Amino acid sequence: DTAYRGIKADLTNQYKPNSYSVWWGVSSCTDNIEILQSEQFCGKTGTRTIFVIKCLNGRSIRNHSYYQQENEIILMPGSYFQVDGCYDPSDEFHMVQLREIKPPYDSVPRAETNQWRQTTPGICLEGICTNTDCIAYQQEVIIPIGFRKFN
Repeated sequence: DTAYRGIKADLTNQYKPNSYSVWWGVSSCTDNIEILQSEQFCGKTGTRTIFVIKCLNGRSIRNHSYYQQENEIILMPGSYFQVDGCYDPSDEFHMVQLREIKPPYDSVPRAETNQWRQTTPGICLEGICTNTDCIAYQQEVIIPIGFRKFN
């Protein structure tokens, strides 16, 4: 899907073709480029940049928005883009083509789960390891027992 975002500034010097960019904030976009011509957004005159974005993870919030006619699409923090091109149709009007791609890293680091901290379905015992030869020595451990029948 394609989304559009407008800024009242010339940002083309920050977006070079074949470079990458991360947007760390929640980004409000629309699926209707004509919405951006409203004075509330970019208007029809003055310096402005329109981002044309091929989205992977954009989410429509139209049904939850007070202004449903805006067809708002939200891009999540950490959205990672490849810059496909920059165009200057006029001195004041600039366009940047972005393509959202999977980042080469996890934007939220995965929590490291040690083998001795994993639970399984059934009964699990928790305790502190007292084996001085164990890698989990003096750490909290979980011992999965699983399902058993007790008489």
